[in-house]
Amino acid sequence: KSVIKAVRFTKDGKQLISAGRDEFIIVWNVKNLKKVRTISSIHYGWVYDIAIDSNNELLYTASADHNINIFDFKSGRCIQTIQGHRNSVNSIAFLQNSKLSQKDRPHTLVTGSADNTIRLWNPNRSKDSMILRGHYSAVNHVEYSPNGKYIISSGRDKTIRIWSSTGP
Repeated sequence: KSVIKAVRFTKDGKQLISAGRDEFIIVWNVKNLKKVRTISSIHYGWVYDIAIDSNNELLYTASADHNINIFDFKSGRCIQTIQGHRNSVNSIAFLQNSKLSQKDRPHTLVTGSADNTIRLWNPNRSKDSMILRGHYSAVNHVEYSPNGKYIISSGRDKTIRIWSSTGP
């Protein structure tokens, strides 16, 4: 048993995903609360947050090791590591089923970090990220608005900020 830092339902609501201090991701059956499987996060530190895409195909993890890992959810295999933050990645969110055109939403993943920044990523181009600055301390949480046009963030600087998801 370990400290649990993040929990998420799969989009179909049939499974629950948890992660935390022990660097493992546990998938649970919601009906009977039995463990379905354990995925090694391959992070070198706590897993602070998790997100899953709308098709339950890709699982994203944010960690104290400054990295974001992307897993094939069915196989549990890590298929990509994204680097760029200079401190712990505290929060991660995936843009779900947005009606925005691809041109208007080039970034589908947003992360908040203890390096005081928010980054918007296109997982298909892991080296490219848009950086949003404005918090004066660690970013605790990030989330897309339901329509995908905005990102909301909260920080240790005791502020809540609203950003355009297409950039400043």
